[in-house]
Amino acid sequence: MGVTFHRSEGWFRHSRFNAVGGVSLTLRAGETVGIVGESGSGKTTLGMAVLGLQPMSSGEVLAWHMPELAADERLQRVRAALAEVGLGVSAGLEDILERYPHQFSGGQRQRIAIARAVVIEPEILVLDEPTSALDVSVQKQVLTLLVTLQRRHGMSYLFISHDLSVIRAMAHRMLVMKDGVVVEQGECESILRNPQMPYTRALLQAVLYVGELDTTPP
Repeated sequence: MGVTFHRSEGWFRHSRFNAVGGVSLTLRAGETVGIVGESGSGKTTLGMAVLGLQPMSSGEVLAWHMPELAADERLQRVRAALAEVGLGVSAGLEDILERYPHQFSGGQRQRIAIARAVVIEPEILVLDEPTSALDVSVQKQVLTLLVTLQRRHGMSYLFISHDLSVIRAMAHRMLVMKDGVVVEQGECESILRNPQMPYTRALLQAVLYVGELDTTPP
């Protein structure tokens, strides 16, 4: 798939910018594919294109659909989803549906975001930097929750992050992006142990490991 932006360079001059160029990926059932790269590499644009939030200039997404909810199912589904991410009555949050956003911690807000995604029982989740604003302890909790949900429901994750330590904890396979193209891809552990491209090796030099985390991919 490809995504091209048109930008003006004056009254009569226009140029084309290939934000994503010729990227092809396969996401298997129950698998996590990590997408890494520095800011501006095109990883977020790729995720938005997969979701249909960014029109593609070329390519298509196959076998993608979003289940719909009937009105009478919503409240029951919402309560079940919140309980599944640790925000139910058992957590002392009987009034959770009456609270305002500012009444939740950062970790709780992230769990709510996850609940909003899983409530419709998707086959695929696109996760763009889901732990970047969290401290290390909460980050571990959220990553562990994501692995638990994946094992329970068999979901596939497209996991976008600049943090290779998080990708290492979560992904089966990974794509390394630079300037809108994939410069290296393969099994996650293989690339991290033996990167072939100078760009990947440079990214690895900046890794800050999150420590031991029981998030072995299912």
